[in-house]
Amino acid sequence: MAADIVSAIKDGSFPDSEEILSSDIKTSAIPPLLEQIRLAKDDLRKSVSAISKDQAEDVNGWISQAKKVQQDIVRCKEDYRYIVQEYARIEALRSARQDARSKVSLLQDEISFNETLEQQVVLIANTSASLNKADADIRQAQLTQAAKALPDIETTIQSIQSDQARPLLSQTHRDLVQHLAQELQSVFYSLCSINRTTDAVDLAIYPHLEHDQNVSSFSLADILIALESIGAFDDIRHQFTKRLDSLLLPHFFRHSRSHITGTTTTGHALRLFLSPTVPSALDQVNTIKDLLHFVHENTPAKLQTSLVSHIAAQIIPRLIVHWLDVSIPLALDELKDIQLLQNTVQDFATWLRGVGVAEADKLDAWVSDILKTWLNKRRATSLDTVRKSLKIATGSTRQVQRLERQTVVVESSKPDIAPSVDDNWAEDWDEADSQKPGDVVKHPEVTEEDGSDAWGFDADDHESDAQASTNSKSEADDNDADAWGWGDDESVANNTLPNRDTPHNLNGKLDTQPKEQDITLTEEYIITDIPDYILEQIGKDMADSHTLQTFPQSYFNTSTSPAAGMQTLPSLVLAMFRATATDRYTTSTTLSRMNLYNDTLYLAQKLSEHAHNSPSSLQADIDILSKFARQTYTAELTTQRTILHDLLDNAQGFISCTVDPYLTQCETAISSTTDYLRTLHAQWSRVLSPSHLAQSIGNLVSSIMSKMIKDIEDMEDIQESESRKLLQFMQQVSKLEDLFLAPHPTTVMQSQQEEKGEQPSISTIALHAPSYLRFQYLEQILDGSLVDIKYLWTDAGLSLEFSAEEVVDLIEALFAESTHRRSAIQVIKSSSGGARRHKNG
Repeated sequence: MAADIVSAIKDGSFPDSEEILSSDIKTSAIPPLLEQIRLAKDDLRKSVSAISKDQAEDVNGWISQAKKVQQDIVRCKEDYRYIVQEYARIEALRSARQDARSKVSLLQDEISFNETLEQQVVLIANTSASLNKADADIRQAQLTQAAKALPDIETTIQSIQSDQARPLLSQTHRDLVQHLAQELQSVFYSLCSINRTTDAVDLAIYPHLEHDQNVSSFSLADILIALESIGAFDDIRHQFTKRLDSLLLPHFFRHSRSHITGTTTTGHALRLFLSPTVPSALDQVNTIKDLLHFVHENTPAKLQTSLVSHIAAQIIPRLIVHWLDVSIPLALDELKDIQLLQNTVQDFATWLRGVGVAEADKLDAWVSDILKTWLNKRRATSLDTVRKSLKIATGSTRQVQRLERQTVVVESSKPDIAPSVDDNWAEDWDEADSQKPGDVVKHPEVTEEDGSDAWGFDADDHESDAQASTNSKSEADDNDADAWGWGDDESVANNTLPNRDTPHNLNGKLDTQPKEQDITLTEEYIITDIPDYILEQIGKDMADSHTLQTFPQSYFNTSTSPAAGMQTLPSLVLAMFRATATDRYTTSTTLSRMNLYNDTLYLAQKLSEHAHNSPSSLQADIDILSKFARQTYTAELTTQRTILHDLLDNAQGFISCTVDPYLTQCETAISSTTDYLRTLHAQWSRVLSPSHLAQSIGNLVSSIMSKMIKDIEDMEDIQESESRKLLQFMQQVSKLEDLFLAPHPTTVMQSQQEEKGEQPSISTIALHAPSYLRFQYLEQILDGSLVDIKYLWTDAGLSLEFSAEEVVDLIEALFAESTHRRSAIQVIKSSSGGARRHKNG
């Protein structure tokens, strides 16, 4: 085991025998083991020694080389020590050199500082001396010299580096500049002054000013240069122009208490006289021209352009607005006087352009636009007339007449027997109110007579219009006819009955030769005073338009004729009237839409009388005005119809009309409706003509009756008590018939009645209320038996107003199921075809 351990030690390895690793080494085994290790060591030494002997020469060479290396190392160390010593010596030299340089730089800085200090001290001393010299110049009134020196002194002060001296010198400089500016300002206001007294404004601009009676003097041009050099020119100019504005410009307003009425120039002084009298525009132009001429001639070039431009910029707009525009007259006969003003303004504008004032273009524009300005003023005046007429009109009313001349062509179909007076009336009534094709042809001519000439034209125009006869075509639309109110069913207040005598035929044959007869229908209606203002203004505009069209070059020196622009004024006036009249009439406590309707009709008719002297566009305006009247009339009827329907709706369709509270509601609804309609009739009777009144009230009554008929037809079951109550309601509505009473044509018998104090009259409700006959038939249906209803259907014309279905529905609602009801229904249904054919025929 000891050999194994020695072998492992010699090899430098670790024993790998498990036996050796796990064996125990005893103390007695150590000495032998150490001995073996020693012996192994000796063997190794001997082996190394033997090997060394073989390579001894190589080892000696290595040793020799090692000694040389050792010597080189020693020598390098000596070189290193020398280099270190040399570096230390060089660093010492460098430090000495830097120290020397620092000392040299310090000496140079000291020298430079001393030189700068000397320069600054000299500069401060010179600046102080210059400030003292400038102060002395100011005190000795050498203002221009001081003004020239102070800007250079300010530059010098800015170059001073001393933070202590520079602020002090700057403050001194500012004080001197302020003092100099005050002195220059004092001298400036001595040269340029403006003062105002109670009766004049004095403006003086002197070129020179003697100072203390000495030889030296101040020039205004030099003063301005001095002010500009110290930066005070803009301030003094602003102050002077502000003083001009406050003392001079207010007198160029038209509504000022005092105005400039004249000027006088004495040397370098201008006096502008003040007076409460308002001057003419021409005088004002001459005054402004004198003012600007004076300023331009007496101010130096440095102030000349800016001051003249400023005054012109302030005055010229005021001149145009307050004087030139106002001076343009509205009347044509005054326009000829404006030619001199136009030429003066043109010359003034030429001079302003020559001196470089931009406001010359505004004056040129005014001269070139004088026609446009005049038309604008006329347009504004015409429109303002409408506004004022609606505002100042008292609403007073007057009665005017409407005349309608008609040529009636009658084809006689009666035997040649002289008709009685009573027959003549009946024929006239039928012809006037129920035209039949092939029987009567009308050629109406309408004129208005109110006893005054609202146009202001010559009387010859009215005479020629009264003699002219025009044929008017009837307009076909039913709605328009209802709204217009001049339909075939027109009721006439006063009529001149035509001569209806026919020639006698001996053999008794029919005379079918057509005959022409002239009739004149006259009725009166109410208008307010508003149309008079409108017609008066339109008359003025059209008269001036005609004058301008006849003599285009007599009033304006322009290539464009103003007649075309004047011809549009009536259209604008009428458009303004249509736009504003509705509000005026509806908000008035005394006027209504019906007043507006009458006034509009009156306007249209009066304009139509002079349509031949008017431009073609006026006819279109008349048509629009007539349409506006119809729309106003229709709108009022629609409003009142809605109110009446709302009142009648409170009856709730007459359901349970015999039982409270429904009975009370129905009675209240019927009475409210009839009372409201009577009140409306009373109001409109003071405004509308008889025909219009009957037409409008008839339209409303027909609307009420139609609604009641519809409500009753919608009832599915009508008890006997309900039938009686409905009949009472209908009879209450039928009493409105008294609103349509018209004088009966005179007969012999009626003449005798009139002598006894009786006034015969007839009701025309059937002519003006289309639903009246249906309403009367429905009353008879509600009050009649089945036999009565069959008679009404077959022989009394019920089939002309009601259809078979409507009558059958009413029978089923009124009568219980029975043989008689079935028989009546069968009769009505079987004869409905023939009745319908008869109705259509």
